[in-house]
Amino acid sequence: MGWRRASLFAHSPSERVGAAAAPAALRPLLAALLLGALWAPQLAAVTPPQQEPVVFYPDDPLWVDRDDHDIPPPAARESSAFFDGLIESFTDPKDDGTPALNVNTLDEVPDSTWFTNRHGRRPMSIEELRQGPDRAGPPADGDWLIVDLTAEGRTPKFTIEDAREKRYIVKLDSPDYPELMSSTEVICTKLFHAFGYHVPENYAVTFDPGQLVKETADGEREAAAIDFLDAIPRNSDGRIRAVASLYLPGKPLGPFAYEGTRPDDPNDIFRHQHRRELRGLLVFAAWLNHTDVKAGNSLDMLIEEDDRAYVRHHLIDFGSALGSAAVGVKDPLSGYERYFEPQKLIMSALSLGLWVRPYLLLDYPEHPAVGNLEADYYQPWLWKPPIANPAFQLADAADVFWAARIVSRFDDEAIRAVVSTAKISDPEAEELLAEILIERRDKTAAWFLTRTNPLDGFQLRADASGLRLLFENAAERSGFAPPGSSFRSRWFRPDNRSGSRTPTGDEETTSEPSLAVPEDAWGPADDHGLRYATVEISTRHPRYPHWARPLTVTLRLAGDGPEVVGIRRPHEMPAQGKATELPSGA
Repeated sequence: MGWRRASLFAHSPSERVGAAAAPAALRPLLAALLLGALWAPQLAAVTPPQQEPVVFYPDDPLWVDRDDHDIPPPAARESSAFFDGLIESFTDPKDDGTPALNVNTLDEVPDSTWFTNRHGRRPMSIEELRQGPDRAGPPADGDWLIVDLTAEGRTPKFTIEDAREKRYIVKLDSPDYPELMSSTEVICTKLFHAFGYHVPENYAVTFDPGQLVKETADGEREAAAIDFLDAIPRNSDGRIRAVASLYLPGKPLGPFAYEGTRPDDPNDIFRHQHRRELRGLLVFAAWLNHTDVKAGNSLDMLIEEDDRAYVRHHLIDFGSALGSAAVGVKDPLSGYERYFEPQKLIMSALSLGLWVRPYLLLDYPEHPAVGNLEADYYQPWLWKPPIANPAFQLADAADVFWAARIVSRFDDEAIRAVVSTAKISDPEAEELLAEILIERRDKTAAWFLTRTNPLDGFQLRADASGLRLLFENAAERSGFAPPGSSFRSRWFRPDNRSGSRTPTGDEETTSEPSLAVPEDAWGPADDHGLRYATVEISTRHPRYPHWARPLTVTLRLAGDGPEVVGIRRPHEMPAQGKATELPSGA
């Protein structure tokens, strides 16, 4: 496959060459790498040979993006939450219509140092969902040696080393909202792991303050007292509830940005605002009300293994998701307004205070472990984090469909199973939180699944009449759109050597999600002896006129039989929809 065949991720000949050549800002970096003989063999594959462009390679679709090649260790970087937020609040990323660049020919995200396909590609078992990323287990019983009392961030915390010499950051709940932050961290960590992101191991734990020890100057251990623990309420057994976050493996390199690339990481060639998993993160964040999605809540780690070093990218710190604000409950404005929206301030002033934001009038559950989280008013099309996220601002219809389809695969049992791992002491609060997440899931999936032509599940099946292409409507299958679709299709004969295609046959309309594959749709064999056929399918539905934009499906005929190798979905977002587009009950 070569070093980083970035060209494989594009859909058209021009896009392939563009991706392989890399953006202008990255060309000096790639040129510098060419100076090293070590890099020459790997980089040879980055620039395609001078020949006729191709649309598909024999190993398409790629499910692994090998961005873990050995690199010189990058320098650690720091991020200022204030200045990053200030810059992102007053600047907008350039939106030139560029689609996500790191998708394969099936319009899916390959596994990488950023993302690993999990529940979205293969349903995880209930036990796998409950386990999440957890492998090491919570801190061992016995002494907890305090190694750091540095108070970074808003949450009271300290770092300990257990008897196994494993280090954990121990974060404490607000005295007024016991279990809120710790429950949020545990639940969201497991869900984001199931989505596919790299996250820490977070455990809901209780500890006896008597376990805490410190090391004296002569190497002896003695009891340690932490002043802020006095304000933390105890359980009936005198223990304190907290979340213990295991140190990530590797060397910390600081946060990643949601725009641009890391200049000292040669593996990082896709601008972050053009990565599907960062754009689609908008959908997951809206579902879980994760309003603190910013560079400061990410962490790059230098991984050194098998005689190589590379960077792995993580999402961390979920304590401000759901109804939590880490040190208390969520501000009702959070999720519906930026920190600076002058037009709303002006509207309130001109109305002499008579105009009141509707989300300030919401009733929230009276459960400390749930906080300010609701689903009745929640409107996914209005949701936004307080600080603008460049990747979110560029998310297109294909990006949000990809993420919404993953959200739709979490059934009620899966959601309840994950919520149960938070160990909320009040069964009523646990059930209420699960119900809110279930209702928010329905609204989130119903909205974002329907932003583009939602056909998926393509497969080929041979019967007595010949070869047929079967498919499903993801929105109707999930119950988020009423039935009533019909399909209009047109077949083409592609030439994989030139990138051209020729229409064949007439346009057809059917109400069944099944199309006969015409014999004359197969194009000529390419240099690898492979033949391809392409079909464009429009979906007609009275409630969703924008589904009429066709998606393109490409089939390949090889010695081991035909297969689906390409899906290109419309990227254009429809005009701002209305709540009436949601089916009743969503």
